[in-house]
Amino acid sequence: HPAIHVWLHDDTRIDFSAWSYALQRLPENITSVYSLVLSRRVINVLKVGHITNNGRTSNYTDTEKDCDQIEYVVAGVSPGKPVACKDRRRTCWELMPGKLFMLLRDTSSDYMDIISNLCVHTIEAKKLKNKFRPLSLTVPHLEKGMKKIRILGGNDIEEIKRIEKETMQQVPRLSSHDIDSLQQLWPSGNALKCVMDQLIQHGDYNIFVDPAVRDYSISGDERWASRLRVAAEKLLGRVPNMNALCVDLISSNTHSVLNLLSPYVHKKYPEILSWGRENHPDVFSYEGKDTNQSDSDMLKSSMLYPLLVHWFNAFPEEINKRKEMEAQHGIVEVQEKDVTGVSVQLIDLNKLKRAKKKYNFEFDPCIPFPDSCRKPSSDSAASNNCTDSEECFKPSENKHILVNIDYCFGKQAENIMRSLCLIFGKCVRSVNILGKAGALVGNRGDILFPTHLLDESAEGAMLPSDNTDVDPDSLCELSNRPVHIGPVITVEGTLLQNKNLLYFYERLWHAVGMEMEGSFYRKAIDQAKMLGILGRHVKVRMLYYVSDTPLKPESSLSQKMGLYEGVPPLYAITRMILAFVLETPAPQKEEVTPENVSFSIGGKRKNWKRKWKSLKTCVRLSLNQPKKLKKCINEAEAESPRSST
Repeated sequence: HPAIHVWLHDDTRIDFSAWSYALQRLPENITSVYSLVLSRRVINVLKVGHITNNGRTSNYTDTEKDCDQIEYVVAGVSPGKPVACKDRRRTCWELMPGKLFMLLRDTSSDYMDIISNLCVHTIEAKKLKNKFRPLSLTVPHLEKGMKKIRILGGNDIEEIKRIEKETMQQVPRLSSHDIDSLQQLWPSGNALKCVMDQLIQHGDYNIFVDPAVRDYSISGDERWASRLRVAAEKLLGRVPNMNALCVDLISSNTHSVLNLLSPYVHKKYPEILSWGRENHPDVFSYEGKDTNQSDSDMLKSSMLYPLLVHWFNAFPEEINKRKEMEAQHGIVEVQEKDVTGVSVQLIDLNKLKRAKKKYNFEFDPCIPFPDSCRKPSSDSAASNNCTDSEECFKPSENKHILVNIDYCFGKQAENIMRSLCLIFGKCVRSVNILGKAGALVGNRGDILFPTHLLDESAEGAMLPSDNTDVDPDSLCELSNRPVHIGPVITVEGTLLQNKNLLYFYERLWHAVGMEMEGSFYRKAIDQAKMLGILGRHVKVRMLYYVSDTPLKPESSLSQKMGLYEGVPPLYAITRMILAFVLETPAPQKEEVTPENVSFSIGGKRKNWKRKWKSLKTCVRLSLNQPKKLKKCINEAEAESPRSST
């Protein structure tokens, strides 16, 4: 009994909110499907791979090394007709009428989500079928209505909806609320067809799952990583010394980070704002709620960004202008619609900062200074008391890029983060996870500050979330929203939580919320640190805004979130993280180890530089790492007594 859908198991009432939630996460033709094929690999009938090498085209094999040039081409004829999912970035193809292929992003979270939503769809479809009994009396009415729609031709949507309503009104057990809700489920004039499909469909599905574990093949995550690596090389050029590169990773979405840094948006700021006040005053209807002027300024700045959707709808030619301006200033986007569904933005922060000064534009004016976001520390060296944006956010001597990836889904996050760690390695300075979560305390629009991550699939394994340098008081002041501090659960699926389980986590574990990716990100980061792929200095920050409260049915995921509830907290946590990311990185120093210490003191005068370097190394080790120095001396003494002296 899912906590977010309280009427799902009431046989007398169709839970249209639950059904709508499920249909938006399933393929759009699910009402006419009988058989599903789920796999992490594209099956051969859909795969038309081609690798071009020196003008030669060869057949695709999974063992090909040059995976950068591999493309999946779906034939325009059946089999291979693409099918869309509204609220999930899933790759689906219709193999034949009634049979569907779905490409899984992972073999855990994605599979669980598909099956659980399919169960909800089946439960509600059976309730609908009961309302149409006896079928011998109701089906002829539907057939007559569908015949009228076919004669009409399908051009006049309003007339089609009128016919649909008149037809379904002849079914005695359908209320006016049921009819309106069915037309909202299928608003494009195909409600009668979809209802008829449910009456024909018995509710049984044949599901084939390809485990893909017996042989190794190049995964979609690896192809994604390869494309990202190529794009980063084009943006930065050759980096001969990896110590001269600083990388900050952010997992959020593809609009909030870019909007806060976009040169186009902030050069057009006054024009867009005045246009919005004139044409979309409803966006600013919240302003009367705030009496504090600074808070109002923060909200005005945040509400600029929802106006961009209306702005680009009214002026579509401005989309290309924005892309061109951002590309000139070091912002590159790697679009990914198939396979992983995770798009990436690469931002050359040095180039962007220089352009900011040269072309006289600003970043979002409400991004705070880094020191105002940090927890108070007695270590004076940890803070430089910077209060000048030109000084705090000046270009670095080294190359500095921001890698912003779109939301992952469940366990997919572990594979994506592992790929990022392998690409950038010890160049990574910080990993920042921004997202939305369901809250067990508070209300929509609040902010969650995780202290630990509780992995539900690992039977209560607790992982630290770090957040050691983020000040929750500063975050509360920046967002003007309550900040809830405590453990956050990583769940296997949103539909798999009932109220008893949620109360257990809230009261016994003192959890403040739940999400689906945090523990998987944390596992990949910890593994990379243990293997020496990431440096031990890497900062990990995690912040979430509350998108729903599953213990309160009126604000669950099936209820639409208001503009005022979602936009200000999303941009508040993004500003907080960007304050740290934009801070000029300190030069990275190579870690001193016995392997990179030289003790060749003896020799001719021409080696005096090497002698002096070795002597400085000895002094540094004696001050900071005496045990390591002793080990170095013992090794040197074994080679030559003079060297140890």
